[in-house]
Amino acid sequence: MRFRWKIAIVVLATVGLLDLVLSVAYERNLDQFLLDHSAQTLREHFSPTADVYMNRLARMRLPLPALGRDLALDLTRHDVAALVLDADGRVVASGKILPEDLDPAPVRDDAVRRILSGDSLATYVHRVEGGRELVMYIPLRSLSPASGLVGVIQLSTPLTDVDRSLGRLRLILIGAAMATLLASGVLALLFGGYLAVPLEKLEATCCAIARGELHRRSELPHGRDEVGRLATSFDEMVHKLEAAFTAQQRFVTDAAHQLKTPLTVLSGHLELLERMVIADPAKVLTSYATMREQVSRLDHVLRRLITLSALDAGAPLQREEVNLGDIAARVLDDFRVLAGARQLQLVRGDNATADVDPNQIREALGNLVDNAIRHTAPTGTITIEVGGGRITVRDDGVGIAPERLPRIFDRFYRYPPTGDGFGLGLAIARGIVESHGGRLSAESIPGHGTSLTLTVPAVRL
Repeated sequence: MRFRWKIAIVVLATVGLLDLVLSVAYERNLDQFLLDHSAQTLREHFSPTADVYMNRLARMRLPLPALGRDLALDLTRHDVAALVLDADGRVVASGKILPEDLDPAPVRDDAVRRILSGDSLATYVHRVEGGRELVMYIPLRSLSPASGLVGVIQLSTPLTDVDRSLGRLRLILIGAAMATLLASGVLALLFGGYLAVPLEKLEATCCAIARGELHRRSELPHGRDEVGRLATSFDEMVHKLEAAFTAQQRFVTDAAHQLKTPLTVLSGHLELLERMVIADPAKVLTSYATMREQVSRLDHVLRRLITLSALDAGAPLQREEVNLGDIAARVLDDFRVLAGARQLQLVRGDNATADVDPNQIREALGNLVDNAIRHTAPTGTITIEVGGGRITVRDDGVGIAPERLPRIFDRFYRYPPTGDGFGLGLAIARGIVESHGGRLSAESIPGHGTSLTLTVPAVRL
């Protein structure tokens, strides 16, 4: 079932239930009001007649049965039936004479007892064939102080007018309820459609993404409401997913390319040796040396790929408080032979202590120094500045063009493309620094050199 129909059903059920509850409550309250009004009207109309007879009864000093018949007849109308009961609750007289007169309602003993106990009025509704009757009991009190309560009058009258009014009210309530349900249904469908359209668009986008169309977006306005925030989060998620998938594809392609060259060289030399094309022992040794070199290259790139995989997996760090200047000094010692005639300088500053994994920071800094050596002239200068949780590797080499600077930390990115290495050193360095909660940034001026800055949280002393 579609979402908009679910909303419409819930709204209709809620409105229908409210209509039912309110209609029933209103009808019952109105019914009780009309019953009370009818009882009050009946009492006001017949109480004077009863008072006249009670006056005669007291003046003539007669018992109630002597005037009960006359009282019942005077109280009887074409739409009112009357009974007179004595102080013991027994029927003394009935006002019904003609066949067309109304039949008195059955006497309710509990109502009579209430009047005899001192209540001034008791009523109940008696259901008869074709409708209802209002039955009312009022006390007969003698004007003589010695006599007190001498009997009870029962009056019953059809509630035809009340039932007719309630019937008309029911029709009005039913019509109003149907109109309300219809209007609510239309509004619920419109509102449900308003809510469902964004979800349907998201559903279509999700299906397209599941088919591999990672360029698709929700195409919803990025507002401040829940739908807008959902669209914003969804589009950001898909953008990151697309970027990750693209990076993965590029990574696989670049890795295959980097592995292909050494494997091709190995395959060629093995084929030559297998066919015994190379007969000169010196050339055979040269071929073996070449294959050993290619195996070393494969081992190197695989080790770097394993390092990247460990960084991506979030491998735990072996943190300890170390002096970044000491790590920088050891890295410079490692690269003095490779640097040749290039000058390697170390500038120590204050607050060089940091809580890091020393082996990983040493590897990251080594990659930065190795990159600087590759892009610095043989007589150039490479300087490492340490202080405040920051290590900056600065060279005076060829520099990097502004349009290429944002890509230097991408995996397998090399510039120039024919240069040495695999394009993984800076990517590994950035991964190590970011795993420490730090940042690796680059600044460069073409023709004047490059500065790579490694920043990690420093330990406050």
